Amino acid sequence: MARPLRIELAGGLYHVMSRGNERRAIFRDDDDRQRRLDWLQRTVETYGWRLHAFVLLGNHDHFFLETPEPNLSAGMHLLNGSYTGYFNVRHRRVGRLFQGRFKAHLIEEEDRIVAVVAEQFGCEPDEWASGRPSDTIGRAAAAYLAWRRYGYSSTEVADVLGYRGHSSVGAAVARIEAAGKDVEATIAKLEEEFINA
Repeated sequence: MARPLRIELAGGLYHVMSRGNERRAIFRDDDDRQRRLDWLQRTVETYGWRLHAFVLLGNHDHFFLETPEPNLSAGMHLLNGSYTGYFNVRHRRVGRLFQGRFKAHLIEEEDRIVAVVAEQFGCEPDEWASGRPSDTIGRAAAAYLAWRRYGYSSTEVADVLGYRGHSSVGAAVARIEAAGKDVEATIAKLEEEFINA
């Protein structure tokens, strides 16, 4: 199965996290931390990011940043790739330093997905609040977009859309996938509206 595409927006505000492979340390001393900060500064300057906050922990780090241009993946490739090269040479090791791709959450993105889908299906998003029964196609479409197309976990989707748990999200997404071409056309239209919103 192909990896979901990342949403990258001009003016996007992100919480980004990179974790060490097998949850191992990505910093062994202050020299490593300083080199990570040097590469972070270089990446921010190269890609024009606005860095609001960061924290470097033993086996992972977090960044809260804005991307004036849609270049988050390119910048993270520079940052993580360059730091991995430095770390491997310095510590005489080979292989991956980071566990998979970096994690990035577009702040308030969930609300945008919900709003666009609700408008298209003539629903009120508060109908999908936790504890309120709702089996609308709009809610299922929002779950499908967030989980299948934009890479949110089923647990995150359940929290935002008020599903009881991840299995309920899976059932809603299966319902959309079984619905056929009419729903797929609507989903494509929703994605276009979301991207252009």
